[in-house]
Amino acid sequence: GRALAPGCFAFVFPVGVQSTLFALANVESAKEAGDHYPSVEVISMDGAVNVLSGFFGSVMPVKVAVGHPRHKVSGASPWYVLGAALLCLPFLGGLADVVHLLAGSA
Repeated sequence: GRALAPGCFAFVFPVGVQSTLFALANVESAKEAGDHYPSVEVISMDGAVNVLSGFFGSVMPVKVAVGHPRHKVSGASPWYVLGAALLCLPFLGGLADVVHLLAGSA
């Protein structure tokens, strides 16, 4: 654990900074499109979800894409994001986890 920390920091820190800047850029983009989101809450949730996804083995940061003008123009809604995630599950091995959870609750 701790022996890997210095080597990982050289990767994790720049990715974290990039993720934060990307979230801020999307908040500003949303503001230009007429939607107002609080920057602190967006960055906090972005960070919290990244930490949580890291616990589940994700090596890529989650990206915030709220209110982006191209999504707004195309008529995308929260259902668009959910549908895209469900379509990607089988290709990422996540469908087996969902089936296992559903079978375990039955």
